Amino acid sequence: EMYRRLIDRHATSPRLAAALLGAARLEDRLKHHEAAARLYERLAKEFPKLPERDVVLYNRGWVLRELGQTAEADRQFEELHAKHPQSRYWPDTVYRLAERALKSGDRQRAKKLLDRAA
Repeated sequence: EMYRRLIDRHATSPRLAAALLGAARLEDRLKHHEAAARLYERLAKEFPKLPERDVVLYNRGWVLRELGQTAEADRQFEELHAKHPQSRYWPDTVYRLAERALKSGDRQRAKKLLDRAA
């Protein structure tokens, strides 16, 4: 509730991104995946240069997987993989993308991803 108040009352605050991220993480922990997905999407759209962009992409990817939106989840992981190689989430992201490639029958892509991660 506190995050919602801050977000609603201070939409132009320099701390809005931090409030959105905190609210999204809380909703995620509470297993309110749809609410978390909306907050992560808002963060991604309104703050494309956020220093924690990798966190947003990674967590949004997982929330979207929980909602069964695997194609959109993969897009989040792909962006993290392509644009944030220094992220602490990068190795797991590579693994998840390789896993999806294997499940879809693309062994060559899976191998390429895993080779790059090694």
